[in-house]
Amino acid sequence: MNVSVDPSSIALSQARPITVAVLAMGGQGGGVLVDWIVALAERRGWFAQSTSVPGVAQRTGATIYYIEMIAPDAGKPDRHPVLSLMPAPGKVDIVIGAELMEAGRAILRGLVSPDRTLLIGSSHRSLAVVEKTAPGDGTADASQVYEAANVAANRFIAFDMAEIADATGSVVSSVLFGALAGSGALPFTTEDFEATIRAAGVGVDASLRAFTAGRERAVATLKQDPKIKPTAKPPLAQTLSAPRTDRSCRLRRAGRAGAAIVPDRTARHRRRRPAARGRLSGHRLWPRISRPAGSDAARRDRPDAGLCQISRRRDGL
Repeated sequence: MNVSVDPSSIALSQARPITVAVLAMGGQGGGVLVDWIVALAERRGWFAQSTSVPGVAQRTGATIYYIEMIAPDAGKPDRHPVLSLMPAPGKVDIVIGAELMEAGRAILRGLVSPDRTLLIGSSHRSLAVVEKTAPGDGTADASQVYEAANVAANRFIAFDMAEIADATGSVVSSVLFGALAGSGALPFTTEDFEATIRAAGVGVDASLRAFTAGRERAVATLKQDPKIKPTAKPPLAQTLSAPRTDRSCRLRRAGRAGAAIVPDRTARHRRRRPAARGRLSGHRLWPRISRPAGSDAARRDRPDAGLCQISRRRDGL
């Protein structure tokens, strides 16, 4: 049975470390997201620590990042906490999945529990090999992940963050950071989140656009029915004929421009080859290599003489 809570009660207790697990694949910005969360906590004077366990290549496993943070003890300012290196099942406050099936994997690992875990995930899909190679539409049924998340998590926030990232010219990690801010789980203000992005100094404008869109979408999601349902999957023919986004068109144009450079550079290299041969033929070692065994007759009588001569000279014999 799904545990429904009021959005205002999502804020976590500061009496113990706040634990966060992030599951992301390569290229989704999981490391950047973790660095932002750690920098956010340290900006407010908290103790924060992050670790990661890398996954296998491609779609067979995601990198699991783990963060623990705790506010300093005002009564004992010289006391430093000892934070854990790995997430423990049933002891994770926030789980972030950069893709829908990674959120499902977090549930299978036991990282999501109905009494404490806020689960944030993007509803878009990065298909596995078995889904790509199946004839026709081999994509897995997303409704099973939604059903499990609605039961296993204390609160579940999910929407298509890849679409927002494409629309804002950013990546999924920025939208996830905004969804984390919109959830209200961490005791930090929106200004703290935005200052953390600005302090990083990389892709600030695009990241802030994606962050704002993700935060607003998360706030709207918390006001809806606690049980989130997946959007209807369009037919395969409609998916294949869907118009390309502006970002994909820009990438295709950039690819064509890069491909046009290759023949031009190849032609310039071919024009330079005679001069290069001339310089090489004038080198003092070239006669030794071209005629290592002496006369042509000796080479004909003993084809391996040249190789033996080169080997002796290399070994100093």
